[in-house]
Amino acid sequence: MADLNRPATYAKAILGGLLAAATCAIPLVDDGLTPSEALSILVAALTVLAGVWAIPNAKTSSQLDYEDELRQQEPPVSPERALPES
Repeated sequence: MADLNRPATYAKAILGGLLAAATCAIPLVDDGLTPSEALSILVAALTVLAGVWAIPNAKTSSQLDYEDELRQQEPPVSPERALPES
């Protein structure tokens, strides 16, 4: 689950949306902006924003090392197993 308190969580998606809007807008806005061109720019931005937001980031090596360390630890002893059998 993403940590929504970190700005980096939003930054990648927002930057992708802005770059898609700019890329779409450059060839369209040479002689003014029509409603259909504005809609094209908006759709390009929202499509990239949603796509980048939906794809999770790859885990870093430190996250993978931590998960491996947790798996290698012995499981806790349950209370039933801690008592000697009588």
